[in-house]
Amino acid sequence: MKAISMTFALTLLPTICAAQNASIIGRDSFGQECYRASQVAAVSKNTNQAALLSCNLAIEEGQLTPSDLVASYVNRGVVYMAMGKPRRALKDLNHALSLNQDTGEAYVNRGNLWFMAQKLPNAIADYDLALKLGIKQTHVAYLNRGIARESLGYLQYAKEDYLAALALIDNWPETSRRLARVDEKIRKQAKPNG
Repeated sequence: MKAISMTFALTLLPTICAAQNASIIGRDSFGQECYRASQVAAVSKNTNQAALLSCNLAIEEGQLTPSDLVASYVNRGVVYMAMGKPRRALKDLNHALSLNQDTGEAYVNRGNLWFMAQKLPNAIADYDLALKLGIKQTHVAYLNRGIARESLGYLQYAKEDYLAALALIDNWPETSRRLARVDEKIRKQAKPNG
């Protein structure tokens, strides 16, 4: 049973840990517990040692298929992100990608780490890869990439990303607010000074 979990939405950041797409997979109870722990961590933006333990057990003692092992590393990376341990999260996400470089959820979560570290070009590159490879919550990758692009001043590209996110999730207030703000910035830039 393969499950790649969700994506934190950067909408709640930059002050907090942002959008992450966590992939959770597991055929045994450890893998399922790790999956559930990462879902809770992604939504609540915090977690505890018990959540980490379930992921450790899945990775170290679970009878996981190769794809479930990849997912468990991504899921543990999400748990580490929620715990405020970005280096450990990055290590797990990179390890997941070393096992399977076509894991879109690993890229979107790593993009979130880059975003939090203010390495916006790296974040955008990882969001691009996540979108190219496909992820379950595509709308979050568009939103996060839009936020990164807006932060760099690429307003038209940010607008395109916000519109793409809204095409997938029609009534998303946070994205609608961001779109309105970027439209206003574009209008102000277009006005002649004087």
